[in-house]
Amino acid sequence: MHKVRKYSLRLTVILAMALTALWQSCSEIDYQLYHTSYCMMRFYNENGDSIAISDSLQITAEGTDSVLVTYAQGYGRKTISLPLSYSKNKDVFKFSFKNGSKVDEVSVTVTHDNWLHFENMDNQPCAYHMITDIEVEPLDKQIRKASITKGEVTFDRTENIHFEYEDINAD
Repeated sequence: MHKVRKYSLRLTVILAMALTALWQSCSEIDYQLYHTSYCMMRFYNENGDSIAISDSLQITAEGTDSVLVTYAQGYGRKTISLPLSYSKNKDVFKFSFKNGSKVDEVSVTVTHDNWLHFENMDNQPCAYHMITDIEVEPLDKQIRKASITKGEVTFDRTENIHFEYEDINAD
């Protein structure tokens, strides 16, 4: 009986240690489940108030025909989160705004530096970015002005780029 209790205590301690190690190794704090850092862009009106866009919006990346995001008119989108390239230092996004039959295209170029971010041996490396420049062409369409609000793009999901926006019908 004493021998069984001794083994039972050892087994309980070993099981508790194994569960503790397993619980701590996979926590969201230590381990990023999604290894993509997104650049967050927010829309503002000319007074500096955060607003939702009133046009439909479709975004593609230059060099691909893949649609990154699509938002229907009236969806009320205030922010957009887009991935930046790990291997290139410049991404060109085509914003296609549509309201009724009118369609306007705006090209947004984000220039950035990249660096690998490594957390521990269990995780694959991921890339962080530092935005160094933003260009919008043409500026007489829906995006009237663009500025960098926070250059560092990591997993923290904070605003990186500020767009002054005006809907198609305001022209």
